[in-house]
Amino acid sequence: MDTFFVLLGAQKAGTSWLGRVLSAHPDVFMPATQEIHYFDTKHGFYDKNETLYRRLGYVEQRLAKAEAASPENVASIVELRDQIEMLIDADSDDAYRAFFERFGNGYKVCGEKTPNYSVLPQTAFDEMARVYPDTRMMFILRNPVDRFWSQFRFHADRAEKSGRRLSRFTDPFAALRRGSFAVKSDYPAVLRKMLLATGRDRCFIEYYERITNLPDAVRALFEFLNLRPIPTQELETWQARKVNTSPAMEMPEKLRRAAVQELRPVYDYVFSHMAGEPPAQWLQDYNTALPD
Repeated sequence: MDTFFVLLGAQKAGTSWLGRVLSAHPDVFMPATQEIHYFDTKHGFYDKNETLYRRLGYVEQRLAKAEAASPENVASIVELRDQIEMLIDADSDDAYRAFFERFGNGYKVCGEKTPNYSVLPQTAFDEMARVYPDTRMMFILRNPVDRFWSQFRFHADRAEKSGRRLSRFTDPFAALRRGSFAVKSDYPAVLRKMLLATGRDRCFIEYYERITNLPDAVRALFEFLNLRPIPTQELETWQARKVNTSPAMEMPEKLRRAAVQELRPVYDYVFSHMAGEPPAQWLQDYNTALPD
């Protein structure tokens, strides 16, 4: 392995899609589940026993389907078992490294994506940066108001399907200022932690609206990871696909303007720290919601 990466998010900013693009590259290894939840388990974002219980349940489901499985499915089950051992030993990063050294053997680039890592403290970012000497961090910036609305619709839909009409998913105005909706919109905090942990040369930051539409943006990511490019036609095929999308529902204009006002510090920070012209929808939302 020459390069190790962690894709930190943002949540609802194309990370599932980008994870599949990277996994499809012949020189890249990513875990079958992509999201390992190692560092958030280690740092108490989740209760370790609860995380292990969920992972064990997932392994049991995969094993139940493995009787007529392909070799790839069997290999992913072995991976999952090792992930459980890794989480049990989450007090030391040795098991984390051993996992990637075992399953990533023969690959040029290895990595994982877990958007929950983005809300962890600086100490966790520093630990991630030290896993390997050339650890690289990646973060995708989606128009803040669109990212919030996608996250809200995703969780509201899950709550409704499970029969739980939770109050926090019925009032988007309140959700915008509370809990994970607020911290996962805090791009400035994430970018500061990344830069402190690795320095600018080992950080890749790109707009969601560019990387999901422009082949050149994906090529820049491959170059950042020291990966050989793939044909433009293949990139365009990937960019036509949608992964893990939220239920379609137009955001009410009143809420949209209020959300932009609430998230204005995020827009200001990104505009002042990102090179080049921001995507058109970012500017349109920002300018439309300017106070009279």
